[in-house]
Amino acid sequence: MQATVTDRLWSQVERGPGCWLWTGRTLVRGYGRIWVNGKQCLAHRVALALSEGLDPATVPPETLALHSCDTPLCCNPSHLRWGTSGDNARDREDRGRHHDVSGEQNPRARLSAQDVLAIRQRLAEGARQVDLASEYGVSRQAIWKIGHNKKWTGR
Repeated sequence: MQATVTDRLWSQVERGPGCWLWTGRTLVRGYGRIWVNGKQCLAHRVALALSEGLDPATVPPETLALHSCDTPLCCNPSHLRWGTSGDNARDREDRGRHHDVSGEQNPRARLSAQDVLAIRQRLAEGARQVDLASEYGVSRQAIWKIGHNKKWTGR
């Protein structure tokens, strides 16, 4: 006998006094994932839908399940509410979790603003993307994006 979505979901949630943490597989950004009708879904979204008696498949994809606790693994319905991407952005801003760390301010940046200017100049002079990528230790796609103002815009 095959377990229901409800059984599979709650069997992978550790219920605590506050957050109810997902213990199953996760996505790269730390959100729980569960398969529903052959489709990978976010566990907290499924938890909220089921707690409200909804079929998770009927909730429009643009409707987000937002956390009041800021814990991606939390599936506690009392910590979740439906919202839009605008609501999510406002929550992030209100809680001070939005930081613009573009360009050199990003701790993962491999290039400086000076490097980017030099790359753009050399591209304009006809340098090959693959050669610049090798020289600067980045992908050819990164060089293309720099040359087309898809990265480091306004610099």
